[in-house]
Amino acid sequence: MGPSVSNLGGTEADWSLGWSSPSALLDARLGVVALLRYDTAMQRARPVLRPRAVGSAELGTALYGLTVIAAVASSRGGYFPESWAWLASLTLWPALVILIASDRIHLGRLELAFLGLLLVYGGWVLLSAWWSVSATRTLFEAQHVLAYFGASLLTLLLVRRGTAVTLVAGVLAGVSLVSCYAFLTRVLPDRFAQFDAIAGYRLSDPIGYWNGLGIFSVMGVLLALGFAARAHSTVARGVASALPVVLVATVFFTFSRGAWVALAFGFLIALLLDPRRFQLLATGLVLAPWSALGIWLCSRSPALTTIGSSFDEASAQGRSLLLWTAVLSAASGLTGIAFAHASRTLRVPAGARRAFVIALAAAAVTGTVALWAWAGSPASIATSAWHRFQAPPKPLAGGNLANRPSISRRLVVPRSGPPRQTTSSTSRSAGQEQGRSSTRGRHGVRRRRGTLTRSTSRRWESWALWACC
Repeated sequence: MGPSVSNLGGTEADWSLGWSSPSALLDARLGVVALLRYDTAMQRARPVLRPRAVGSAELGTALYGLTVIAAVASSRGGYFPESWAWLASLTLWPALVILIASDRIHLGRLELAFLGLLLVYGGWVLLSAWWSVSATRTLFEAQHVLAYFGASLLTLLLVRRGTAVTLVAGVLAGVSLVSCYAFLTRVLPDRFAQFDAIAGYRLSDPIGYWNGLGIFSVMGVLLALGFAARAHSTVARGVASALPVVLVATVFFTFSRGAWVALAFGFLIALLLDPRRFQLLATGLVLAPWSALGIWLCSRSPALTTIGSSFDEASAQGRSLLLWTAVLSAASGLTGIAFAHASRTLRVPAGARRAFVIALAAAAVTGTVALWAWAGSPASIATSAWHRFQAPPKPLAGGNLANRPSISRRLVVPRSGPPRQTTSSTSRSAGQEQGRSSTRGRHGVRRRRGTLTRSTSRRWESWALWACC
């Protein structure tokens, strides 16, 4: 203290006398207060990692995506004109309120050009009523365009760069809700649905078309995989990791080969466009075994995959499958949480990454060779598919759709209680005609038209497992 004080000027006695003056004491106190305020300000300025609360705008955007997707999908996929009217009303009225109440509308040139082109197209559709064969159908199509315009306008008014992720989360929630309901109609036939022999036992409700439901669920699988790999919240990653088990099971019961092809190509495109593709691929590989195990359990439930099964067997196997699906979904969610925690804390060395890439390349080559050995070369696969597409349909027995056995005799299952059998007056003759119309499949297995045989069931399983693995 001595040398430093002397350097400031004055002797030690002078320095002590200076401190004893009231003005010096006041200056010192003010300096300490200023130092404390500066330290407090610096602490407040430091970034603190806290869970960010969901705002009202984000919550509203998520609810909008959930409502629109679930409502349109539940209304037979929005295919019929009666759903276009309420969809246009559901979207145009909120959009009109936002346009009137908002002081400033954030719409760029690209958004305005898109909306303008939709209006021009709608005007052209209305104008075509002058030369159209059916003016009523033309007005329905104009209503269809109006529904697209309303949904596009409301989406552009609500969604911003900061709320785009919540919109996608709402869409995922809507897809998952509809797909879970479709899955429940198969595993709980006494509570939610009825057996339909006309559609060949292919899951289609509530969209109404099995290929449409399959593609719809595949979109949910890809979105769930994206959230499982990139969500900021650990809980969100766990929930997203649990969804693919149910979604993939729904795709399996649609028996749609196009859905599995779409899943494989969608995942491939995601890998090509994602700059962190190996992290996305690792997430998919970690979660895929649970979905593959769920597909295997679905394929081992013959009462749920074969036409003509008894109601009691379908109910028993459906409840067992529902229980196992819930267990697998929980295990997949916990796996996703563990993987998210490990990816944030662990650092993978470069040698392990190179080994991982080599192993993936070897697995891809092996899978391609195995697929060619089972189904032939790509040229033969394409040729066979083209010939099957060009082949004329087989004529129905009796030349009338009413004489088809699957229509004249249907097993109807009510919401509760035992099934009731409704048989037409020609049920016996239909059964005889069914026996005569039996044909032999590709592998010599005797089968009826519109049913799933053991060989075709194995093909569905192969497509499903190949798409997941």
